[in-house]
Amino acid sequence: MPEAISRACPACRVAWRPSRWVVGVLPLLGIGGAFGVFASGLPTGVQLPLAVCAVLWSLVGAWREHRRPPRVFMVRSDQSAILDDMPLHDHHVHWRGPLAFLRARDGDGRVHRLAFWPDVLGARGRRALRLSSPSLTGPLAAQPHGMRG
Repeated sequence: MPEAISRACPACRVAWRPSRWVVGVLPLLGIGGAFGVFASGLPTGVQLPLAVCAVLWSLVGAWREHRRPPRVFMVRSDQSAILDDMPLHDHHVHWRGPLAFLRARDGDGRVHRLAFWPDVLGARGRRALRLSSPSLTGPLAAQPHGMRG
């Protein structure tokens, strides 16, 4: 699914979908957890059920992530944000390298979180989202980039 960026106005429109990377890695983490259980010093009668639970829980997590519906996030030129035609009162995009983490609150007070992985958001989309996101102000903005946490 190609990312959708509007060119009609100075607003930023980004389409989100579940990351295939996350869906693929979650079962691998469950298998790693199962190996970790077997390598631990737990009693033998506890190891097998706990290892099975680790694998099953990772499969459930991957299935739930895969089933999440696609979303559309838009930041208008006046810095107001919309998520799937729902106005947001508070939104923040946190960056960790090429990863973007959106945290937003709607009118009912519910918090919405989206993680934009590189397979979901390409370089053009990351640039558009970074330019449309409000810049940091206050003491954090004065610190060097590596010190922001």
